[in-house]
Amino acid sequence: MKEFGRLAREAEDRFVEAASIDAVAGIADVMRRRAAHRRADAFKRVACLVMLAGMLLLPGMRPAPGTAADVQRKVDLYLAANPGGQQTGPGQVSYNNGAVVITVAGGSAVDCPLGSVCFYDRPNFGYPRGEVHDCGWQDLSTFGWQNRIESAVFNRSHGLAQFFDSGTALFSVGVGYRSVPDAGTDARNRADQVYVHC
Repeated sequence: MKEFGRLAREAEDRFVEAASIDAVAGIADVMRRRAAHRRADAFKRVACLVMLAGMLLLPGMRPAPGTAADVQRKVDLYLAANPGGQQTGPGQVSYNNGAVVITVAGGSAVDCPLGSVCFYDRPNFGYPRGEVHDCGWQDLSTFGWQNRIESAVFNRSHGLAQFFDSGTALFSVGVGYRSVPDAGTDARNRADQVYVHC
């Protein structure tokens, strides 16, 4: 009888050991299948991104530069990146009820509207262009213009506009010096605020 009990215990131990091995093998198999699915999903995502990037780069898939469709695409991208504004014309987005107007596409000339302080994304007044119409402080990050101003124009009858980087004055435009075609290496792409003295 003792022998039978010992044999029964040994059989039970072997059964438990075999079941444990099967369970571990099953878990390992499940984990391998999940890893394979994750790799397949990641591959699909990467393939989709590569296809999307390829479509954006293929000729004919993007609107031709300067066309109405291209300008509208730039407005849509600008609003997506800098919410809070609204389109107020072809290529134009306004913030703070028109206190600031951004023109996403245009020429490269001194074309600042009367009554405005204009700032440009490139030297020599290259677009995109921003316009400030109100007096006082404007935080340029509100509409996506922090650290990107390279030139500026003052087209008001009186006053002064000062551009700042975290409270440090960078450069100014005003009645006596109406334009800065290049903010210079010390001030270019640094302004995060503008103060218009009226």
